[in-house]
Amino acid sequence: MRHRFIYPTIVALLLGIVATAAAIKSHNDARLAANTLVTDVSQTVLVNWDPDLILKNAHASLLEVSDANFYQTYFNALRRLGTLETLDEASFTLDLPPFWKFWDTNASTASYTLKATFSEGDANITIRLLREDGRWWFTEYLVLTALMAA
Repeated sequence: MRHRFIYPTIVALLLGIVATAAAIKSHNDARLAANTLVTDVSQTVLVNWDPDLILKNAHASLLEVSDANFYQTYFNALRRLGTLETLDEASFTLDLPPFWKFWDTNASTASYTLKATFSEGDANITIRLLREDGRWWFTEYLVLTALMAA
């Protein structure tokens, strides 16, 4: 009688292991995709002072607050910072759904803070992301520097 429960128990355990592994992989993939997006876009945008990559990856909520013309003007003014020397001291937080909801790709957000050194001054970069339909989108991208206040 006990033998007939062994195979269903083994199958249930294997399914649990596979589901847990899939959830962990999904979380790792989401984290890696967010980090890659932030790194690639920041290194391109802060070197060229061209916000096109931000705008191509902008969530509709970002463009409701500030349109493409604003970002062109904003990054044109940021050229006063000069050339990018270092981009470091990154800190980030990811808010991902719990493991048992790994298929829910619309419940994720991320926040990043980067420190950048340019030839003419320092800046803090604040970035916020939203994951929608399995893809990360910018909801905020700000370069904060005392040089802009001068």
